[in-house]
Amino acid sequence: MKIKIVSALVLFGLFYLSPAGADTVYPFNGNVDFEKKQFNFILDLNDNSSIKINFVGTTENKYNCRINLEHIKSRPWDFSSQIETNINVGNSQDDIFENEYDQRNSRFPKLHGKIWSQYTLVDYKPVRELNGDFEIINDRLYIKSFSFGQISLNGFIELITPFKIDFNIRLTAVDLDNFLTFWGPDKDFESGGEVNGEIKLSGVRDRLMMKGSLESVDGFIKKLHFDGLKLNLEGVYPRMQITKSFLSQTDGMTYSFQGPFNLGNPKTFKKQIRSLKMAPVIKDSSSEREWTIIRRKEESGKTEFKYRMQKGDSYGVSDTKQSDMLGVERTMEF
Repeated sequence: MKIKIVSALVLFGLFYLSPAGADTVYPFNGNVDFEKKQFNFILDLNDNSSIKINFVGTTENKYNCRINLEHIKSRPWDFSSQIETNINVGNSQDDIFENEYDQRNSRFPKLHGKIWSQYTLVDYKPVRELNGDFEIINDRLYIKSFSFGQISLNGFIELITPFKIDFNIRLTAVDLDNFLTFWGPDKDFESGGEVNGEIKLSGVRDRLMMKGSLESVDGFIKKLHFDGLKLNLEGVYPRMQITKSFLSQTDGMTYSFQGPFNLGNPKTFKKQIRSLKMAPVIKDSSSEREWTIIRRKEESGKTEFKYRMQKGDSYGVSDTKQSDMLGVERTMEF
């Protein structure tokens, strides 16, 4: 049963994280020693890449699993790490799901554990290590307090078909260039800045709902330099809908933008961006219409340059005492 747990997690990871296809065959070998409660597995991939798994029972209800990842290629980075986890089968002293689920019909035993990594390299450079807690209850793998690099997440994965998932992902100061490379590994432009925000994933692999709210300040994408970028999107991956999003150009105007966007076709990203509906940010009232021309965010607050156009009366005639004007508005933040 314990071997079944590890096998299910490994197969799930390969199923969700690797591209679909049945035309590639990788050699592997392994062995199981039931008496010593040991399980060893080696999967040889292309280009000196490999996955090695060692699973061993230390006591009756405690187990240790070590996974060595060597030069794993993942859109488009080279990833290496030594991941280790301790597993305890049975009730946890701080089991927050104790009274929430009935385990009698579960295909997997109840367990909890910790996972961490060391010697992690992304493109041969060290990054912040993986660390987190997990629990299997009622055929669901719950991931709690999980963080890796600048990303943290929590939620659950069902270990039986159709492998339903529900995750909340938090991005904190993620490099904008790496973020864009993840979605479009063949991009041919430079970018800079940091991304912050949240992404929620729910559903199953062939119908995965994604909803995100992301922000970036003082960055650039190719020749476009911006003081602020706010992106809101949602939909069934990869076909998304961008809604109520804003871009403040450096020394330029502030625009709102929206429209459909297909994340599954990186080669058409430029064309899709040009097709988005964009408009200057306008504040409309009964007496005037206001355009935000420049919005500049600074450490102590923000400065906005606005153009205000006075409206006329019901016959389209303006009061001679009124006039259009260009204003500067300063807001202090603490």
